[in-house]
Amino acid sequence: MKRPPVLHPFLFALFPILALYAHNIRSIPVPLKEVAGPLALSLAAAAVLFLALSAAFRSPAKAGLAVSVIVLWLLSFGHLAGLVAVWTAGLFNRSLFFATVLLVALAVVAVVRSRRDFAGVTRVLNVVSVTLVLLNIASAAQTLASRTRLAASPEVKASGPAAGRPNIYYIVLDAYTRGDILKEVFSFDNSAFVSGLEARGFTVAARSYANYNLTHQSLASSLNFTLLDEMARETGTVSSDREPLYAMIRENRVMAFLKNQGYRLVTVSSSIEPTDFRSVDRYFGFAASDSEFRTVLLSTTPWPLLFGSSQSKGSYDAHRRRILNAFRALKEAPGEKGPFFMFVHIMAPHPPFVFGPNGEPVEPTYLFAMVDADRLHGANRAALPEYMARYRDQLAFLNTKILEAV
Repeated sequence: MKRPPVLHPFLFALFPILALYAHNIRSIPVPLKEVAGPLALSLAAAAVLFLALSAAFRSPAKAGLAVSVIVLWLLSFGHLAGLVAVWTAGLFNRSLFFATVLLVALAVVAVVRSRRDFAGVTRVLNVVSVTLVLLNIASAAQTLASRTRLAASPEVKASGPAAGRPNIYYIVLDAYTRGDILKEVFSFDNSAFVSGLEARGFTVAARSYANYNLTHQSLASSLNFTLLDEMARETGTVSSDREPLYAMIRENRVMAFLKNQGYRLVTVSSSIEPTDFRSVDRYFGFAASDSEFRTVLLSTTPWPLLFGSSQSKGSYDAHRRRILNAFRALKEAPGEKGPFFMFVHIMAPHPPFVFGPNGEPVEPTYLFAMVDADRLHGANRAALPEYMARYRDQLAFLNTKILEAV
């Protein structure tokens, strides 16, 4: 019987990445071009390894089986390590790594020493891998095709000719807590900062509250002069799909209206999609850090366990520079030709906590993440005092920078 082509190692190199994309496409709506890089890299690595092992083993079938085992281990280790970390409080992550390395090595040795031709196994794995890849492609395609397309918002009309046309700044300090809650929950007296704003001519809404508790919902609302009731009717009130919110932010009415009024649009590099507006009149861009999707993808591999500290340090340094550069942009903005609308989204005092109260660098001990509250400390009440202390420290430094800026 004719030997089947060895396809499964290349398809298994694609499957975990496609599965991650298809499973998270609603909560992490990333452009397809961002997935293309990891897919190409994984496919190329599998091809190089397959060619090398084919020459070494003198059997494409054995080489293919060995590559599939190695690739699936590399791209799924993080899932297994995550489960073990929950069960053991992270005590056996490194032990698990070496144990699984040993098992993979023994499996490869068993394949090499076997006298079987593995033709039947190759056929089965080809079918399994093709099925898995096609199922995830179909799942992602169905999600994209069924995604709600919200109708364009009606154009905003000016009530009369704009006189004076002042420059407008919209500065979003992510996760900034109002004064009475800071005192009650965080034991932090913010009255000096509030008084500083009032002394500079600001009106402080001391009893304000957000309509929505998530950044994407809040900005989709404020940047479009609307609540999200219509979107909820279109998408369903329990939808987890963020893409309609992303679309509302990217194509918001505020910027469209002000552009039509003769304003220049000025934005600053943001830590998250989609508030990183680049197609504007002036973009203050700085060194980028990894996207959320690639960070999650990397966490499915042994990389964070082996190189997590150095990777996180680089990511936290980049995040720290991004926040400081946002304030630098605010300092330089008055030199811009006006009138302009400047949008600045600063991921602070929101975690990660990378500043002490005087601006000194702080290094979180965990792998880089921008989650907050119980998603960060795992509902561990023992971790709350440190969380609140780090929040207070970062807030104190942020207050100083804000008063300097305004």
